[in-house]
Amino acid sequence: MALTEPIRVFSDLHLGHPGSRITHISQLEPLLEGAATVVLNGDTAELKHSKLIPQGRALLADLKDLALQRGIQVTYLTGNHDPTISDVDHMTLRDGAVSILHGDAFFRYLSPWSRKLKTMKIAMDLIHTDFSNEELDQLGGRLEYARRCREVTPGYENEFQSGPLGPLRTLISFAWPPHRPWNILKVWLTAQEDADRFARRYLEDSRFLLFGHTHRPGHWERNGRVLINTGGFLSRAPARLVEISEGSLHLFEVTGSKNRTHRLGDRVSTWSLDSDTLQPAPA
Repeated sequence: MALTEPIRVFSDLHLGHPGSRITHISQLEPLLEGAATVVLNGDTAELKHSKLIPQGRALLADLKDLALQRGIQVTYLTGNHDPTISDVDHMTLRDGAVSILHGDAFFRYLSPWSRKLKTMKIAMDLIHTDFSNEELDQLGGRLEYARRCREVTPGYENEFQSGPLGPLRTLISFAWPPHRPWNILKVWLTAQEDADRFARRYLEDSRFLLFGHTHRPGHWERNGRVLINTGGFLSRAPARLVEISEGSLHLFEVTGSKNRTHRLGDRVSTWSLDSDTLQPAPA
């Protein structure tokens, strides 16, 4: 897909969620400034969980208004929290060199850290039987499986608590049941390997894979490909932003806290999109 550059890519705003650091769309203005196109890579707004939908929709409408006022084209990719935000699950740029998708499709059960994983497994295993091995070996089949699994995932309205004791109550919710912290840590430590397996199976022509979902930012080189997780804006999870312009892919930190303006921070790395090598380009 050809989009007008500069293109900025980030993910996991979770607009409308009580744990999101973005409570007013004006907080995002510096991240949009200078962009011709913005790709929001899933979980942009809370459009699935009943208690959060009204605020999620309201903030999403504000975001669309701001982009329209600034003349910025925005592409919304689906995530497990906003599966109805568009019909676009995956996109490629630069003749397939850059692949972008949310990242829940990397996992058989989408969110393997969920406290409701036992119930989800039963429903998703039933969905899995509707697909042949040949269908699941194709990207379209794998994404369709993920789309259907999103339909049976439960809500997490009480995952992040607010108020004076909000951080403590949130920490307690993450620590129950007792095996859950281990599941979260395991995903954080191995998500890049899951991304690598997915890319080798479905995205063999890509040189860069941009994803989110796990809220743990980072970048890794695996099998001739750069994997970039852009983190998120939920609770204290750090965020990063990718900019594609003038033949290069730049990775930036994002600074900002709850109710505060978010801005581009330090440049983490830059890679050339016009070279076959993955060596970082001069900043």
